Amino acid sequence: MKEKTITEKLLEKSEKTYKNFLKKIIPEINENAIIGVRMNEIRKIEKNSAETELSEFKKIKHEYLEEKLLHAINISKTKNIIQTTNEIEIFLPQIDNWYVCDTLRPKNFKKNYDKIKPYIEKWLESNHEYTVRFAIEMLMTNCIENNYEKEIFEKALYKKSDKYYVQMMQAWCIAELLAKNENEGLSILTNKKLSEPVFKKAIQKARESRKINPKLKDYLKTLKSFT
Repeated sequence: MKEKTITEKLLEKSEKTYKNFLKKIIPEINENAIIGVRMNEIRKIEKNSAETELSEFKKIKHEYLEEKLLHAINISKTKNIIQTTNEIEIFLPQIDNWYVCDTLRPKNFKKNYDKIKPYIEKWLESNHEYTVRFAIEMLMTNCIENNYEKEIFEKALYKKSDKYYVQMMQAWCIAELLAKNENEGLSILTNKKLSEPVFKKAIQKARESRKINPKLKDYLKTLKSFT
């Protein structure tokens, strides 16, 4: 009997109610591209797939959200930094929603900042919404506490973009910066170089965050005016 493909295994795990949920939280993609598979099931399929099968799977252009999620999960687990960055470079243009973008979290980036910095700088210059979002997310998740460099954060957070999911990641990054490096976060927030949507959303996210101390939240309440 022929072995089922990864896509066939995903299709078997479809849940209509979960598909409807995904349609609501990821409105930017066509509902026909959603199978409706829970993340824990996607991770199981990825974990139980042979390396040769995964290698062939990653060469195929994906039709479904869940295929892209599984692809992102697999890349995130690669250990060789050259392999990781090469695979990301190929995969990034396929990303068409925030969920896949935010699932791509390479575990080896934090310890290889010098090697990934040139890639982050390049990705920040992209015209592709989710490539830019990914670059900012990598700064947020890998560089606030251990590899902080003011110049590259300013480049990422002052970047003017009319793309919603870029703006939201910029705001999220500022909120995280305020929580973990308050002085630098306030410096970026208050020097009037942010776009207005990012400024307002960053304050909102910071005030909603449990990581921000009450005194700072009270101060943020006073920063109502963008100008």
